[in-house]
Amino acid sequence: MTTQAHYAVFDLPERLVLDGADLEARYHALARRFHPDRFMARSQAERDDASDQMERVNAAYRTLRDPIERLRYVLARHGVKADIRQGVPVEVAEAYFELQETFGDPATATGQARSELSGSARVLRDRIKTSVEEAASRMTALGADWDAAPRPETLEALALTLDRHTYLLSMLRDIDGKLSNLS
Repeated sequence: MTTQAHYAVFDLPERLVLDGADLEARYHALARRFHPDRFMARSQAERDDASDQMERVNAAYRTLRDPIERLRYVLARHGVKADIRQGVPVEVAEAYFELQETFGDPATATGQARSELSGSARVLRDRIKTSVEEAASRMTALGADWDAAPRPETLEALALTLDRHTYLLSMLRDIDGKLSNLS
C-alpha cells in the first residue's frame, strides 16, 4: 500500500485540513459496501477480498480522522522527519528539568515543601499547557498553508511544530502524574 493510498481510499486529495463529517460519511459508505457480513454467501476469494478492502478502509480512516496522525502520515509520505526535542522553548525545558530535580520522592516531602512543590509544578504546568496550545494553533495555520501551496519548508516547519507539541504533551503528562502523587 502506498502512502497516498489512504487518501485514495476515500477519493480525497492529499490535504491536512479535512472535513470530518465528509470523511466519516465516505467511511460509512465504504464500510457498508465492503463489510464482510455482506459477503458471507459468496466465495472464499470474494470474502477474502472484502475483508482486505475493509481492513484498508479501516486503516485509512484511523489515520485520516485524527489530525495528528494525518500530519504524521503526510510527513512520512514526503520523507520529512525531525528531532522530537527540537523547538521546545529553552526556558520551559530548563524549568521542567529543574522541577524534575526538585521533585525527588513526593512521598517524603513535608507539608510546606509539598505545597511549594505543588505550586511550582502547577505554574510550570500552566506554562507548558499554553505552549501546547500555541503549537496546536501553529500546526493548524501551517496545515492550511500547506493545503493552499504545498512547499517543503512548510512541511519542515510542521514537523518541528509537531515534535514540539508531542514533547510538550509528554512533559505535561509527567507533571500531571507528579501532581497526582502529591495529592
